Amino acid sequence: MNRFALNYLLEWKYSPNPKPLILRGARQVGKSYLVREFGKEHFDNFLEVNFERNPETLEVFSSRDPCKVCQLLEAKYGLAVKPGFTLLFLDEIQAAPEVFANLRYFYEEMPGLHVIAAGSLLDFVLREHTFSMPVGRVEYLHLGPMSYEEYLLARGKERLQEWLAGFHPAQEMPRVLHEEFLGLLREYLVVGGMPAAVAAFAEAGSCQACDRAKESILATFRDDFGKYGPRANPLLLAKVFARIPLLVGNKFKYSHVDREVRSSELGPALERLCLARVAAKVRHSSCNGIPLGAEADDRAFKVLFLDVGLM
Repeated sequence: MNRFALNYLLEWKYSPNPKPLILRGARQVGKSYLVREFGKEHFDNFLEVNFERNPETLEVFSSRDPCKVCQLLEAKYGLAVKPGFTLLFLDEIQAAPEVFANLRYFYEEMPGLHVIAAGSLLDFVLREHTFSMPVGRVEYLHLGPMSYEEYLLARGKERLQEWLAGFHPAQEMPRVLHEEFLGLLREYLVVGGMPAAVAAFAEAGSCQACDRAKESILATFRDDFGKYGPRANPLLLAKVFARIPLLVGNKFKYSHVDREVRSSELGPALERLCLARVAAKVRHSSCNGIPLGAEADDRAFKVLFLDVGLM
């Protein structure tokens, strides 16, 4: 599937002395798929290390010397790790926070090596970290669900996407194209932008197959509640998670979730869902000047859900 984030990755690859790139986003938005396609297509060698699936690999990264780390990786995986020719992909890095801290040494001592790290629950580690952050030595990229234009490409509507990309609001849109775009927009609102759901719909042409994919994704999100930290209450997380889609578009009030539970208990549950990128807060601002965030009110906000199809 064509993701516009690929253009960013290409710019990053050819930039002088690229910093290790941290790819952030919720589960199932296609982070690993994007990096694998990018690595296989644009590098001679692609080496993937998954810290959840292979926790023993953490020992390889115990050294702060990136040259030694690369030598051990070459021995373990039988692949050459050469700056400029290899993409090193560190997946599920939230399971190895000490490796995240050591990314600074790759930038300082092996600046030509392209390193991408990804993690679905990475924001929990970044918020509660006890290690020294590699400030200024890494850069971040957020990946969300597929946009409407990406959906058009996935549905084989390349010509429509090209036309829309060059369209300016001051122009008049021909009615025949307007109706075509509206029909596909209604379809997108039902299917959503989660890659697995889009793929299921594109391959089977069936909303039933698409719904099965979405149910699987929602089940994955619920299964993750136990990983939100020792102080997270899975019951409250599930309660807020189930109510958010019903409250989108309105000012968020904890009493609309459950009148019997205090906001001091529901608030942390919402914050954890936002850290997992399943939800996002939109705070109110009086907009009396720049920057708008200077008058943002943390007590008055709306909440968005990750994906319209899942919602």
